[in-house]
Amino acid sequence: MIPTVRILILLLIFTFSGVTGCTAEKEVPSSPDVSNASEQKSENPSRDVLIDINTASKAELIRLPGIGAVYAQKIIDGRPYKMKSQLKSRNIVPDATYDKIADLIIAAQHK
Repeated sequence: MIPTVRILILLLIFTFSGVTGCTAEKEVPSSPDVSNASEQKSENPSRDVLIDINTASKAELIRLPGIGAVYAQKIIDGRPYKMKSQLKSRNIVPDATYDKIADLIIAAQHK
């Protein structure tokens, strides 16, 4: 009976200590890869930096998803905007395009 208890205790110790021989540990980087982060920002517009449709250049507007040279020029020609939703209400861009860019733009009021 005592050897059975010892075996059970040893099994519990090995189970809860992670010494099973078949567990693989993941290597977690100690610090974020700065070069990788900058590559991601250049591929996708950052949600931290919103594009102001009242002041953005044509090149900046073209970087938005679904916005090409024609839509960018229409946005510029329709300025100023009180609200970004005016891109839809004034038929500057289609609803589907607006849905893609709505979280990436603002219509700041400049005095």
